[in-house]
Amino acid sequence: MQQEVSRTEIVGPLSAVVRAPMSWRTPMVIVLCGCLISMLSFGPRATLGFFLTPQSQANGWGRDVFGFALAIQNILWGLGQPLAGMLADRFGIVRVLCVGAICYAIGLAMMAYATTPLLLDVSAGVFIGLGLAGCSFGIVLAALASSCPSAGARSRSVPGPLLARLASSSMRRSPSR
Repeated sequence: MQQEVSRTEIVGPLSAVVRAPMSWRTPMVIVLCGCLISMLSFGPRATLGFFLTPQSQANGWGRDVFGFALAIQNILWGLGQPLAGMLADRFGIVRVLCVGAICYAIGLAMMAYATTPLLLDVSAGVFIGLGLAGCSFGIVLAALASSCPSAGARSRSVPGPLLARLASSSMRRSPSR
């Protein structure tokens, strides 16, 4: 059973003390956690290009091997998002995020030791692609939408665009050299 933290409020001229439950599940906390999850899930994906040259040279592969693995990743990321959404509705958002993070970590670990194109396709393509589907914007935005109060259109509409703005600012293109 979860124990609730209380805060003290002073009400009225006689300063009567009233205890009200204080929840950590506020929209701002969900937005901050959503941004953290997005940074952790898209950060390694954004740096995969740094591994192209060293891994290709070490294994004698062309760019096509690495590119094919990332193409599989993108396809499975797109195909896996509706599946991850259905699983989140059935089993809960936290469980889907955890399974997505585990798949992502397995893919990154396997990718570090990939010595064949097939192993690279399975690690960087399948595991990371499905891991991204389990911890991408769709799941994070679903958590945000379920945490917002249902009364008032203003309270529902503010956190979503805020999260989208914060997430999109991390994907801006860096200037060319």
